[in-house]
Amino acid sequence: MSKNNNEVVVAISKFPIVQKIMETFKLGDGGKLDSFFTRIDKTLSREIAAHEKNIENNKFNSKTVTEGLQDDLEDAEQRLAEAFMAVEPENVDTNQKASGFVDAYLEGISKAEKAVERIEEEIKDEATSLKDKNADLAKQVKLLKRRIASITA
Repeated sequence: MSKNNNEVVVAISKFPIVQKIMETFKLGDGGKLDSFFTRIDKTLSREIAAHEKNIENNKFNSKTVTEGLQDDLEDAEQRLAEAFMAVEPENVDTNQKASGFVDAYLEGISKAEKAVERIEEEIKDEATSLKDKNADLAKQVKLLKRRIASITA
């Protein structure tokens, strides 16, 4: 670090951007800038780590929710199978009773089918939600890494 009459003292920094700013503004004391960009680097790195942790947490939470929904789906499918089997001999022992039982029988099946469909839809929604949340976080991580690269390049 020498100084001639027309030369500005330029400190060496691990951040090339500091060198560029110091040359542009003809600054001699780069310590403050170096400290500032070190702080920026640490802040961005913490944000990246937090986003990556959130991605992992989202995956874990979604897996837990999906496992519960799978259990519910198994139960609903069992109730659907039972709905098809829900015919008692006394409900169909005469033509009049059989005609009256048709609507109740079909209604039971319909309710059980709707329950299965609802749970299947919840499973799809959970997967879509996870994908959307993690895609957004991944996009933020990419942006933050690009910022770090811009500062350190």
